[in-house]
Amino acid sequence: AILNLGNIEFESAGKRGDKCDVKSSSKRALSRAAELLEVSDKQLKKALLNRTIQSRTESVTSPLTTPDECIKTRDALSKVLYTRVFQSLVDMINTAIATDMCE
Repeated sequence: AILNLGNIEFESAGKRGDKCDVKSSSKRALSRAAELLEVSDKQLKKALLNRTIQSRTESVTSPLTTPDECIKTRDALSKVLYTRVFQSLVDMINTAIATDMCE
């Protein structure tokens, strides 16, 4: 999923170029990443193209305006996924080592 996320590219969209969208050449990478993350294409696309600010009582979602902002969002998601996978791997190794030492 992380590698597929890295293949997603963005372009300016909207009448005034005030939005960004996934390039049509990246639709396959988006679909594959969504499938591996077990979310819909629509949900992943929304997460990559919008910023959500949440307060105690409400949340406000606004579209990202440049491809650069979308790239930073994509990269941040990739880093979080990589961190969680790595931490899970470390936890499994530590559990295996602790089990072996107890025997």
